[in-house]
Amino acid sequence: MSIFASRNLDNFFPDVISGTDYAYGNWATIPGTNNEPNRYNATPRTDASGNLVTLAGVGVGGTITYSSTTENAKQKNKTASPQRYGYRDYDTNTDLTPILRPEFTANNTWGDRANQPTTMPGAKITFPFATPNPAEDDQALAVLKEKAQRQGLYTRRSPGSSFTIGATSPLYPAVSKLNETVMFIEFANGTDDNPVYGAKGKVTYQASSGNPDDKVKGTIVVMHGNLEMSNSGATDTFQGAMIVRDGIDNDTVGATDTINCNNTTSSIMYYCSAGNSVVEGYINVEGDLRLAGDVAGILPSELYAGLPGLVKVSRWSWRECYNTSCN
Repeated sequence: MSIFASRNLDNFFPDVISGTDYAYGNWATIPGTNNEPNRYNATPRTDASGNLVTLAGVGVGGTITYSSTTENAKQKNKTASPQRYGYRDYDTNTDLTPILRPEFTANNTWGDRANQPTTMPGAKITFPFATPNPAEDDQALAVLKEKAQRQGLYTRRSPGSSFTIGATSPLYPAVSKLNETVMFIEFANGTDDNPVYGAKGKVTYQASSGNPDDKVKGTIVVMHGNLEMSNSGATDTFQGAMIVRDGIDNDTVGATDTINCNNTTSSIMYYCSAGNSVVEGYINVEGDLRLAGDVAGILPSELYAGLPGLVKVSRWSWRECYNTSCN
């Protein structure tokens, strides 16, 4: 599937993303249907000849920075192939003149497809999914936090401290399940119900699996901390969802950190892969995404319809029983 970021994608190696995007297709129609329109984006990705493109690519609301200055120049001059701007990959800030392909912008310009320009000149292309809803995000995170607490996999750490998944207690279970296991790591003072955030924490993924397929499974949530994939120690493939959230409205709170896999700095939350770390599933980051080493865009079949731990829980009806013998 394609990779999306609301801000920036740094140190990008175009060749590490391959295959067909079975989740979003050409971003304008829904895969597996009779060309049913995507609810959020009306402009399809096409190649230079106007043919529909369903290969996995990148959509970024900020800037894509490639792994070399040569690749950056190729992208800006639209000579890179096949992942040139307007074919597979899109960002908002890259200055391309003349503009021969649709421009990329955030969906909230129009809402759900409403009045979105789809023909050149002036065509726009957007993320093929809903604009984030902070209230719904908070509710979903609260559900995940509760699941982690019930499993003994919730931990609250001091602001600015570190936690290593697979080495620090609570340990990630050796036998884990994709649809059930949830670990929630929160860097805050205060209480579990009323956290007080300060400096960012740091989480390093270094887990190993006891499952028959040697894959660590489930959902990992990091609240007000950075998440890095270790390039040393036990680092079995992770299958599931990794979520990095700030926890507060001000993205710039916390000291600037050195990011080990790219030697760059960031004052907001980030996810960073290193070495030969592999994630099969979803990475959802409130902040910057940095990719290095080998990345596998494999979508487990169990995740096609969404991860059960991430659905929103709403009350449907209410009953009260005051008779101890009623059934």
